[in-house]
Amino acid sequence: MLATVAASEPAGGAELSQVIIATAGASIGMLILFTLALGYRSGRGSTLARVSAFSERVGGLPGWAALPTAISGISLQVALLGMYWDIALHIGVGRDAGPLANPAHYLILFGLFGVFAAGVIGMALTPKGEKPGPKAVRLTRDWHVSVGSVLIFAAAAFALIGFPLDDVWHRLFGQDVTLWGPTHLMLIGGAGMTLIGQAILLREGMWARQRGEVESARADDKLPLITWLRRMGIMGGLLIGLSTFQAEFDFGVPQYRLVLQPVLIALAAGVALVAGRLWIGRGGAIATALFFLGMRGAIGLIVGPMLGETFPTMPLYLGSAVLVELAALFLVKRPVVFGAVAGHGHGDAGAVGLGRLQAEEQREAEREHGEPGHRAGDRDRREPALQPDREQRAGRTGADADERRQQQALDEDVRGPGELERDLGPRVLGGEADGADQGT
Repeated sequence: MLATVAASEPAGGAELSQVIIATAGASIGMLILFTLALGYRSGRGSTLARVSAFSERVGGLPGWAALPTAISGISLQVALLGMYWDIALHIGVGRDAGPLANPAHYLILFGLFGVFAAGVIGMALTPKGEKPGPKAVRLTRDWHVSVGSVLIFAAAAFALIGFPLDDVWHRLFGQDVTLWGPTHLMLIGGAGMTLIGQAILLREGMWARQRGEVESARADDKLPLITWLRRMGIMGGLLIGLSTFQAEFDFGVPQYRLVLQPVLIALAAGVALVAGRLWIGRGGAIATALFFLGMRGAIGLIVGPMLGETFPTMPLYLGSAVLVELAALFLVKRPVVFGAVAGHGHGDAGAVGLGRLQAEEQREAEREHGEPGHRAGDRDRREPALQPDREQRAGRTGADADERRQQQALDEDVRGPGELERDLGPRVLGGEADGADQGT
């Protein structure tokens, strides 16, 4: 791998031509997006109106909630595939010749821009004079937007800004060797925070549905299946987003201490699984873990066998999900206590499992390499087997010493006094002479 990196392109920022192309592409995308949004606000956007009406009929939520959640969910999956493909390419190939020379970067860009577009569309689709939620954000006198759309817009914009800043970072400090660089964390963290916006947007859409603002809503208050699936997808996506910080460990190239991996796993499980159980209901933690396994498993199969890159491993989270469900049977009506107990439970279980795994790996290493054990009994049992090797090394050492003495005697016989004085130095010879005189 080091040879591959050394033979690859030098570290630094992108070429000016690629910067110009990327800027032009982003400008065109922004122009198209804001043309559609402003056209709809002015009454001329028939295309966006038709798509919004279709999403409202299918999802049972207002168009300003149903369409943005669908767009952002698909876009995040595209960006996730691009991210894991990008990491695998860096491991297997090395540095990029430029940001536009890596095909995975296109998926990340399109995915994050799609999430950004979802936030803009969600704000644009709000009808004039209506408030899309109890805490709607006022933009103009007759234009209020949902809090979820604003959060999606802001978090996606934060992630997109990471791309040009990443180029600046490389120009100033060279190539990154870790996923946890500041601009990388902007990309990952911003994308993950959009899921919080999606959850709030879905809640605002349900609030509008219960008020009878959706024509296709049913008379009863039962949760439609598609809304339940949305909740599972959002919480599963949150678990995926929190787990992306573990990618170095997933690919087997950690740049930091291994003890951080169980800490990150416990953090992701404690937040996403507990939130999933509280928001989705009974079985929500298991549903969240299953969505994670299905999505990450599919991404791993695409990146590994299909694209021929390194296959990323992943934590299962199923044991933690079961513990969360068990804790919910007794404490779900006390959310704070439930979260503390559930988080403590799967954290302890993970620590015990990690300790047993490390102990087993240590014993396996001792069996394979013959390394001394930590116990006195192990050392005593190994002593007879090590004795012949010690005697052999001692014999070699004695033979080498005899050979050096013979060579020194031969040199003294062959060399003359002048050569000895030059090799050994006058101080040594003088000292020997003084000693001889004193003895005489």
